[in-house]
Amino acid sequence: MRFSYDMHLPSSKLFCDHASRFIHISCNHSRGADEALNAKRTFEQAASLANVSISKYRADNGIFTASKWKDSCTILGQTTDFCGVNAHNQNGIAEWQIRTIIDRARTMLLHAMQHWSDVIKVVFWPYALKLAADIHNVTPGPSG
Repeated sequence: MRFSYDMHLPSSKLFCDHASRFIHISCNHSRGADEALNAKRTFEQAASLANVSISKYRADNGIFTASKWKDSCTILGQTTDFCGVNAHNQNGIAEWQIRTIIDRARTMLLHAMQHWSDVIKVVFWPYALKLAADIHNVTPGPSG
């Protein structure tokens, strides 16, 4: 079975807490600043439920350089560091988590498509991402 994806699927924002490795995924319909801010708010709400306050973001350029994003960070006393172009090593923890979540989601979706090809289609990709993140968050790590 060959797996391909449609670039018209919703864009996703993946947030990773470097200390706890908590993953939050927000599936968006566009790549605009408003949806990025909504994703940021939902991540911060999820983090606050675990008594974690977000003080710093590390991101690639792109939407995270928008004035709306910067203004939101300034109001909340947060800072943003930017990685260089193609410098994935500067954000290694998040990049590793992104790869892990995408690999797990792809595996789950391919498995489901193979067994239930008349029902499961590629349009379920956002749900597979969310499921992979949820499983990641509840699975105990090396420290228990």
